Formats: sequence, structure tokens, C-alpha cells
Amino acid sequence: MGILSRFKDIMASNINAILKNDKATEKNIRKYLDGLRMDLGQVKSETEALKIEEQRARRAVDENLAEQDKYRRYIEKAEGTPDERIYQTKLDRAVEEGERLASKYEKAKNDLADLSTLNEKLSSDISTIETKLSESYSAAATAKEQEALYEKMNDAADYLKDKAEAMNELNSVSGSFGMSEIDELAKKYDGTSSDED
Repeated sequence: MGILSRFKDIMASNINAILKNDKATEKNIRKYLDGLRMDLGQVKSETEALKIEEQRARRAVDENLAEQDKYRRYIEKAEGTPDERIYQTKLDRAVEEGERLASKYEKAKNDLADLSTLNEKLSSDISTIETKLSESYSAAATAKEQEALYEKMNDAADYLKDKAEAMNELNSVSGSFGMSEIDELAKKYDGTSSDED
């Protein structure tokens, strides 16, 4: 099986080391994540095929054991006859075949266990990366919101500062005029409007 040949490499991979690497850009992490997803898909595909193979091997072992039992019964019945030797030869062949089938079944069973382990590891790594990316996006969004809020507060502070400076300037300009001058100007304009009436 293809993915099982990479079993040791996949199991040895340390996702936290990859995530903590200073050179790990989001693009590289996403590329790695895509590779993990492809590997997981391959594991699932090979798991289904191997389940069928394991079931087939188990049936073959069971059939072989039944055949061995059958030859053992025939040997008991044919004891002392020339057929006994024929059945013994057939039993010996069935036992050899049974060992080969049992070995094939055990390999399929072990491969299935390895695929299950790979499935768990890859699923865990994918989940870890997705969580870290989500946290990273959330932190970036929060930082952008805080930056926008800071800019708004700065703008408001600048506005209030400018307003205070303008008011201060107006007060200083009106302070340079005497109160009598302001009164005269007010009378002049108030007086002009009453003359026009």
C-alpha cells in the first residue's frame, strides 16, 4: 500500500515544530495542510480497500481450517487404507496453505491497525493546524479592529485639540478688543439696523 510505506515519516512528523518555525509562512502552512488532507484522503481510501482484503483473508483462513478438519476426519475414517496417505498429503498441503493464509490475514490486520493510527495522527494534525490558523486570523482581526479604534480615537482627539486651539485663538482675538470696542461695534450694527427701519 502506498501510504503505509510513509508510515514512519508521517508518525515522526512534529506539527508543533512546523508551526513554531520562524520561516513557516501562512502559504507554507496552508500547503502543508493541503498535503495532510490529501494523505488523509489516501488513508481513508486505502483503509476501505484493506478492510475488504482483510475480510477476504479471514474467510480464506476459515475455509482452510474447515478443509483441514475435513481431511482429519477422512484420515480417521480411512485409517489403515491407501486413502489415508492421500488424505494425509492433502492435509499437509492444506496446513501449509493455512500458514500462508494466516500470515496474509495477520499482515492485513496489522496494516489496518497502522492505517487507523495514521488516520488518528493526520486528523489530529489537521485539527491542530486549522485551530492555529483560526486563532491567527482571529488575532489579526482583533488587531485590525483595535487599530481602527485607535485611529478613530486619534482623529477625535485631534478634532478636540483643533477646536480648543481655535476657541483659544478666538478668545485671544476678542480679548485684544476692549469691551467698549465690542459694545461700540454692537451699537453701530444695532443702530444701523434700527435706522433702516
